[in-house]
Amino acid sequence: MTNTFAELRRRGIGGSDVAAIAGLNPWKTPLQVWKEKVLGDVVEENAAMSWGTKLEPLVLDTYAQQTGATLRKRDTVIVDNWRMANVDAEAVLDGNTYVVEAKTARTDRSWGQAGSDDVPDHYACQGQWYCDVLGLDRVDFAVLIAGSDFRIYSQRKVPLVVNQLRTLADKFWHENVLKEIPPDPVTAAEANDLWRKSTGRSVTLPEDVVVAIGNRKAYREQIAQLEQQIEAAELALKMAMQDAETAVDATGKTVATWKTQVARRLDTARFKAQYSSIYEECCNQTESRVLRVK
Repeated sequence: MTNTFAELRRRGIGGSDVAAIAGLNPWKTPLQVWKEKVLGDVVEENAAMSWGTKLEPLVLDTYAQQTGATLRKRDTVIVDNWRMANVDAEAVLDGNTYVVEAKTARTDRSWGQAGSDDVPDHYACQGQWYCDVLGLDRVDFAVLIAGSDFRIYSQRKVPLVVNQLRTLADKFWHENVLKEIPPDPVTAAEANDLWRKSTGRSVTLPEDVVVAIGNRKAYREQIAQLEQQIEAAELALKMAMQDAETAVDATGKTVATWKTQVARRLDTARFKAQYSSIYEECCNQTESRVLRVK
């Protein structure tokens, strides 16, 4: 992502943001979106994103060939000073104009039958958002799955969904972004990041949180019991294998391997004792809060 595009994205809520705000994006949370808009955090491009960008022209060209639609690119659209759409393409076919989004996927998980409207929820949110911003009634998804399975999906704009997304995004933009108030964290790690320092004060917990703490204890006990069962299963497997390297079932299918591996690890205690000055020089001091439930 270029710096120019990253700055543009800070000006409003786009299609790739709205699913995260609605809690439907498997890779991004509302707090991450907030950090992008308010703090200027930039999303680091991973391999999947890079290949998606490279393959986008090919996917769109294949879509045009199979449908006969004329595709055109358009600049980013911003309405109401904050609702944003940066679509992959607009299609014109039989006098109708609609959105086309190009996608790539490793597997067909969450994708329905080709030709249906059954697409992953976060992409559906994106498509519905684009329809709303651009004032169009249809979005097609052209997806290349596993490098060889090309499919087309089509959705109509759903007013109820569009209204719900707009309400969520409107609140997020005006209450969180413009006022620079972060949304609630959705993971314990985000809570650690959001409230890094304690103030020494005390709080009275509401009843639902007290109940959640009780559940936490019960869950930990269940985990401990399951870990014991896992340990027993692994012991049984190792007892059966003894010094064998491979274990197979009655059909000859490999069930497990138990191979010798050599690993090198730094003996930090010894290193600190022999090279204390170097150890101290290379150490970084970190600060974190530790949660202990009494």
